[in-house]
Amino acid sequence: MVPAMAFLLLFLAYPLVLGSILCFTDVRIGRPGIFIDLENYIWMWDDPVFWLSVFNTMLYTVVAIVTSFTDCDACRWGSIMAGALFGSLPLVILYAFLSNTMYPL
Repeated sequence: MVPAMAFLLLFLAYPLVLGSILCFTDVRIGRPGIFIDLENYIWMWDDPVFWLSVFNTMLYTVVAIVTSFTDCDACRWGSIMAGALFGSLPLVILYAFLSNTMYPL
């Protein structure tokens, strides 16, 4: 029980707390951070790359959910094409290969 709790605190809680603190600072390597309040979030709100990544994530999620409801080869290829569209083709092909129900490993 104690080793599991130590593992969870070290690898889950610590990064969560540290990231929550650092998101309100302007940290650079080699110097302490300066508290900048919500400036990071304001900058991100106006960044078009952020909104493109939000759109791509939502589109990929919708395609993955829709294609996961059916178990057909056409839908599997739809998932692979969606992965190719978003740049994660090797991972999607590996997933399709490992999740093949006709020829399991």
